[in-house]
Amino acid sequence: MTGRRVVGLMVAVAALFPATFAVAGDGYDVTVTGKVTSRYILQDLGIVASENPGLVTDVAITKGPLTLDWWQRYDLSGGAYGNRGYGDEHDITLTGDWQVGGFSLEASAAYYVLAPLDKGDTDGFQLYADVGRTFDLGGGISVAPAIRAIEFIAVKTFPTFTLLRGRLPISAPVPLLKNVTAILDPGVTGNLTPQVGQHDIVWRPTGSIVWKVSEALNVQFDAKATDRTNPEFDLGISYRF
Repeated sequence: MTGRRVVGLMVAVAALFPATFAVAGDGYDVTVTGKVTSRYILQDLGIVASENPGLVTDVAITKGPLTLDWWQRYDLSGGAYGNRGYGDEHDITLTGDWQVGGFSLEASAAYYVLAPLDKGDTDGFQLYADVGRTFDLGGGISVAPAIRAIEFIAVKTFPTFTLLRGRLPISAPVPLLKNVTAILDPGVTGNLTPQVGQHDIVWRPTGSIVWKVSEALNVQFDAKATDRTNPEFDLGISYRF
């Protein structure tokens, strides 16, 4: 049954492509990403989905302001795929990104297929709206404050909740290393509808080192943390066709 749901998901994504890109601009890009993760933490909630390492793949197709993205994580643990905890997951996301008067506006709708993958009771929808602005400080340094409202609508098992995330990513070139950028984001998320087992406030700092090997190829290392969990470390590579 798990296999049938995953195959059905693939068919649904394929069906979304023409509908999505029919209303977008000319031309499109395809970006494929693969990474290894040390564990899986849900930063906005300050909880651990899996203590096991995992493999993540991501395929994003962009045309005009729209991006259709398929993200999946495969837990590197024993047991049957899709029925061994929350380390196995598929996410389908449609995102729009616009520049208006110097501000970046972003809106997204996602469907999360969560373990156990053969049931659907743990699945959920997520909607968010984001507004931010980037300030150039000179010398290749920039800061991009942003705020995001998030609504998670559960199918059955999990509670529905509303979050408000604040971000302040600071980006700067790494001295003596060509085409390498460091990014530090001391983010914080507030839960506007806290329930039993959920935190009101979660600090969620993230640090990244990005090496732009070429116009199409990036190598990236991420360190993700919260004030409630042990950190997660990711190493990935992405290629844009």
